[in-house]
Amino acid sequence: MEFLGEKVRITTVTEQDLDFIGQLECDTNIWSFEETVETDEEKVREKYRSHFAVQMRKRMPMISLYAA
Repeated sequence: MEFLGEKVRITTVTEQDLDFIGQLECDTNIWSFEETVETDEEKVREKYRSHFAVQMRKRMPMISLYAA
């Protein structure tokens, strides 16, 4: 998903997105109130890979076309 000003563009999940989700879900500091937290990032990645179509190439950083 990309935020473009006030608009949101839904995009295919990328490997970079899965990296981010894995880090978030496995961070025990964030989920300290949970009884259990998955600590294997690859298991988390596979869980999401099985739910969503994953674009294999990494997303390129967005470049602003507008002068600041």
